Amino acid sequence: MGKTGPARRSLGERFWEKVSKGDGCWIWTGCLAKKGYGKIFLGGTNGPVALAHRVAWTLENGPIPSGMFVCHRCDNPPCVRPDHLFLGDCMANLSDMRAKGRGSRGITHGNHVLSPQQVLVIRERLSSGHAHHVIALEFGVARSTISQIANRSTWAWLA
Repeated sequence: MGKTGPARRSLGERFWEKVSKGDGCWIWTGCLAKKGYGKIFLGGTNGPVALAHRVAWTLENGPIPSGMFVCHRCDNPPCVRPDHLFLGDCMANLSDMRAKGRGSRGITHGNHVLSPQQVLVIRERLSSGHAHHVIALEFGVARSTISQIANRSTWAWLA
């Protein structure tokens, strides 16, 4: 007869022992991934890794439907409290992020070229009937950038 090792603990056992429960958020105390989200190895130290809040959802509610995100009501990345989590598609996740002021926009966006003042000048030129390509040359940007400003798919928040 061969030797048998200790019984493997379930994912649920390993998961909940790394959670600090309180009155508010339940904080993941294990390893953290980028941006402060918890992470856990699914099949031991060499197995696949999952984000802790997604595992919390799955343990409590079952599988996450394809294409869905597990979002935080509390906006606290290490929180794994099931009632602080909700499912949403990509658009719901982005809307939630923007509503909480976490999305980069304007000069906080890493690829910005224009300042808010320049965008306001561009809008004035557009309302005066200047051609998109002329404005683009003047500001050293692509014509598509001017079109995006015109139809408010960028800089929409700027009055």
